[in-house]
Amino acid sequence: MIDSKICLKTVEAAEWFVKAYYTEVIDFFLHPSNVYGYVILTDILKIAMAKQIIHIDDLLSDDETVWKKLIDSTDHELLQKMKDIGKKVTYDEGDYDIHQKKKVRIIDPFVLVGNGRIKKATELSTKVRELNEYALEKSLKGTFVRVLNT
Repeated sequence: MIDSKICLKTVEAAEWFVKAYYTEVIDFFLHPSNVYGYVILTDILKIAMAKQIIHIDDLLSDDETVWKKLIDSTDHELLQKMKDIGKKVTYDEGDYDIHQKKKVRIIDPFVLVGNGRIKKATELSTKVRELNEYALEKSLKGTFVRVLNT
C-alpha cells in the first residue's frame, strides 16, 4: 500500500495479474457456452417465477434446492427450457441467435517503481496495454452465439 493505493512490486506481477483477470472476466464470462447458459438460466427462472413454481424467497436458498424444485415441476414449457441447457453452441458473428455484451472492465494496476513512487502498469508495459486493448475490444464487441442443435 502506497498513498492508500494497492501496488504490485514488479511489472511482471502486474502483467500476470492483468492476464489472469482478463482470463476470468473476458475469456470465461464472454465464452459462448457461458453466455448461452446465462440466457437459458435467466429464461428458466423467469418462467418458473411467473408460474409460481419458485418464489423470490427460494432464490435465497442454495442452488441444489432451487434446481430440485425446477426438476420436480410438471410444467412442460419449463422442462423443455431446462433441456435446452445441453444444446451445443459456437461463436458466429455472421449467423447468431444471441448477442450479448458485458460491462466493460478495464484494469490498470499500480506498480512500485522505487523510492515510494508508483506508476500505472500501462505506463510501464506494452503487454498490459495490449491486454487492455484486447479486453476493451472484446467487451464492446460482445459475444455472438449460434445454437447448433435447435
